[in-house]
This record gives sequence, C-alpha cells and structure tokens, in this order.
Amino acid sequence: MAILDIILLLCFIPAIVTGISKGFIKQVVDFVAILAAAWAAFRFSKILGPWLGQYITLDLSILNVVSFVLVAVVVAILLHLVGALLTSAMKALSLGFMNRLLGLIFGVLKVALILGLLILLFETLNSSLHIVKPEATANAVVYNALKNAADTIFPILKSFVTGGSDPAAAAAAADAAAHV
Repeated sequence: MAILDIILLLCFIPAIVTGISKGFIKQVVDFVAILAAAWAAFRFSKILGPWLGQYITLDLSILNVVSFVLVAVVVAILLHLVGALLTSAMKALSLGFMNRLLGLIFGVLKVALILGLLILLFETLNSSLHIVKPEATANAVVYNALKNAADTIFPILKSFVTGGSDPAAAAAAADAAAHV
C-alpha cells in the first residue's frame, strides 16, 4: 500500500467518528441545510432587501447582504430544528443504531466524494505543473479507486445540477470515458 493510500485512509477516520456520533439524519439535514440556505438566500435576498429598505435606512447593497445572511440563517435554523425532531423520533422508535450506522456510511461517502473532487483537481494541476510523478499515483489503490469513482460521479452530478442532459446519458458517457 502506497503512503498516499495511507494518508487518504486517515482522512476517513473523522468521517467515521462524526458519522457514528451525529447519525444519518443529523448529517443529511446539515448537508441539506447548507444547500437549502444558500439556495434560499440567493433566491429571496433580492426580494427581502428592498422590503427591509422600507423599514431600515441603509444602502440597498448593504440591505441585500443583510437579507442574504438573514434568509440563510433562518432556513438553516429551521432545518436544524426539523433534524432534531427527526432524530428524536428515530430514538423514540429505537432506531438509534440504524441512524448511527447509516450516519457512518453517509460520512464515509461524503468524504469519498470530497476526496475524489480534490483528486480530480490535483490531477488537473499535476498534468501541467508535474508536482508528483505518475508512478507515485499509479500503484495507489485508494487514490485510483477514488479517482475512478469521481470520474464516474461528477459528470452525473453536473448534469443533474445544471439540468443539461439526461443523467442516464451522462452516466453512460462517464462509463465510456472510464473504460478508454
């Protein structure tokens, strides 16, 4: 096992600990809260800013920033309350173990996704800057597994987020690219 693989595997330890301690519901709600808060803030801050301007005398650009933060914080707080309620329901139904097990799996997958993205970025930089010799990564099992997973997943995610093409077509294209 390459030293690079050991370093990558060490990155999973915090994900495992956090996954077990927080549980699945809390982790998913935290993740969704970040995305939903950002989306809602971008979507509604331009509406809230002028409305606040009727009651607060500030420059519109400052009001837009204040409204952005306000919307993001309110959405995040509401979603965290929902998460706490769902976690309590899981405990009441004696599903705490399942929540923690799924939390572990979700945490590991989340870190794998992040590491895969970082590996793709590193590969792009390394191709022009030659930071690491190709032989150093060629025999790294974990590195290459994460790279291959990222090569497959990110075109699908990009297609889903942008609404460009059919995710199944993106998956087929990613699969074809991985086998070249």
